[in-house]
Amino acid sequence: MKKKIIIYTGSYPYGKTTESFIGPELNVMSRYPNYDITVVPVVKDNCIREIPKSITLDNSIVNCSLWYKLKAVLGIFKHRIIAEVWKERKDICSFTYFLMALKYLYAINLVFFDVEEKGVSQERITFYAFWLSYAPVSFGIYKNMHPDNHHIFVSRGHRIEVYSTDLGVFYPMRDFLYQNIDRVYVCSEEGAMYLRNRYPYAADKITRAYLGVIENKREIERSDS
Repeated sequence: MKKKIIIYTGSYPYGKTTESFIGPELNVMSRYPNYDITVVPVVKDNCIREIPKSITLDNSIVNCSLWYKLKAVLGIFKHRIIAEVWKERKDICSFTYFLMALKYLYAINLVFFDVEEKGVSQERITFYAFWLSYAPVSFGIYKNMHPDNHHIFVSRGHRIEVYSTDLGVFYPMRDFLYQNIDRVYVCSEEGAMYLRNRYPYAADKITRAYLGVIENKREIERSDS
């Protein structure tokens, strides 16, 4: 049986250059016939890039109905979300941070509804967030609501999400995220150590995993002189 992986991106494959580093990773993953890979973008653009034929593009979020979006807005005010954000009220130190929180809470619900729908599958699915921002929080909410689920929840982590506080970016429900995620793959050892020190209770979940580079096959000219 194939291993099913569902990857949540920001907008990839939509947009001309956004998240350009996802393409090479998917090209490598597509070479393994035992993987069944689906990409789920959250934001849509007019331009779309080509993806490997073996990978499925799922537009369930970007083409969602107005009612779906309204549910995502109303979901911000659910008791569990309000309770978790209230714990971080001291971190919401400006109106800008408040707007960031609303934006990401909305996105959290968009992804959560999709995960909940796909999670009913009897297959064991690896839910994979390419960004350590809103999607992993959605995973945590799902795990709390369905504690007997058989799925795996992982995320990559990049500089802006790892050092978000230092960079002036506010992501809500960070402790909740690290308490519930199964594994975090950070693109540098320094970043991985930073998170282990900041969230010691989740240290065993945090691993360094480089993004990698595209292989350069250009033949180097040699001179006999």
